[in-house]
Amino acid sequence: MSAWVAGEYWRDWKGADFNSGVRTFISNGKYLPLYPNYDLGKAYDNKSPDCIAHRDILLTEFASLLDFLLQNYGAEKLSALFDIRQPELVNNQRVVYPPSYRDVYGLEFNQLEYEWLKTLLEPGQ
Repeated sequence: MSAWVAGEYWRDWKGADFNSGVRTFISNGKYLPLYPNYDLGKAYDNKSPDCIAHRDILLTEFASLLDFLLQNYGAEKLSALFDIRQPELVNNQRVVYPPSYRDVYGLEFNQLEYEWLKTLLEPGQ
């Protein structure tokens, strides 16, 4: 999400917008599917020599997806997505409540990823 918030600064730094960056990752065979990488484990695995590259890829992809959600479903739904129960301790275990994409958008996260990629790869986009 931090990359998405950086918007124009990110574009100036990278020389491309989020969507162009994702298209480049796809064409270069470097796209990392978001659904299995939702936890960003690859982006913050400091033992991996590819950790920084994975972080750049995943943050760009998530930023592009957030842009897609905002433009196609509106700010109200995006806001509702992040209006979630905060993490808490239950029996000395930290419980994290993920956003419910199905409740907000009527689709699971992997289905939204598919719709986003389909739109992103349409000719003329």
